Amino acid sequence: MNILELCFSTAWGGLEIYVNTFVTELKKRNNNVICIVRSNSRLEEEFRNNKIEHISVNPQLKYLDFIIAYEIKTKLHKKQIDIIHVHESKDLSTAILLKIFLKTPKIVFSQQMDSRYNKKDLFHRWIYKNIDQVVCMTENMKLNHLAHTPVKESQISTIYNGIDLKKFSSNSKFGKSESLNQNNIKTDKIIIGTVGRLDSLKNQELLIDAAAILINDQKLNLHFLIIGDETESITGCLLYTSPSPRDRTRSRMPSSA
Repeated sequence: MNILELCFSTAWGGLEIYVNTFVTELKKRNNNVICIVRSNSRLEEEFRNNKIEHISVNPQLKYLDFIIAYEIKTKLHKKQIDIIHVHESKDLSTAILLKIFLKTPKIVFSQQMDSRYNKKDLFHRWIYKNIDQVVCMTENMKLNHLAHTPVKESQISTIYNGIDLKKFSSNSKFGKSESLNQNNIKTDKIIIGTVGRLDSLKNQELLIDAAAILINDQKLNLHFLIIGDETESITGCLLYTSPSPRDRTRSRMPSSA
């Protein structure tokens, strides 16, 4: 198939890493993939370094960017596109304009962030009328989508994200034993952790609050881990107010945690 992957995000978090991984795996399966990304984004950098065909654009509008849709259509040089795969809901309206310009492709939308806002107004009814398939990461996300958008049962499905098991084998550098050794963590401890970007939306603060209580229980042999990095986006650690997350962690967590 000829697949157009479209993501205008400037960030570098789970969603964008998923796009990068998904494109790489599609190409391994001999699909023809062209990626549409925002200029000077991390995705553009990743695709350039990995020699993945891409078109860089600079959208000026959040929704219904006619100019960018036509620019993409022009840059495709009459290539036949079968599927436009969209990864962020805000990009859907521009992708639909592109679909109209190209006349033939289907639109698949990967719903990667849960939302419980009601989206049944005229604009969203137009959006979902033009989406051929919505793919959710979880069944709960699918149910929320059915409840809060005009999507039909026949339009929506659930496909769980996969992982590369080889990366987490016992001999891998990501394997449990090797990871514990590298971080000087004793194997007899009960490890409690959270994995995700450092962002108030991920609520690492909840783990810190719990750890501050549990760490004082002498009967428990615990080690707490927060695994993640700041995301390159407007949100992220900037959402935290003073003191910084690091300072807050130091002030509320015993050194033994």
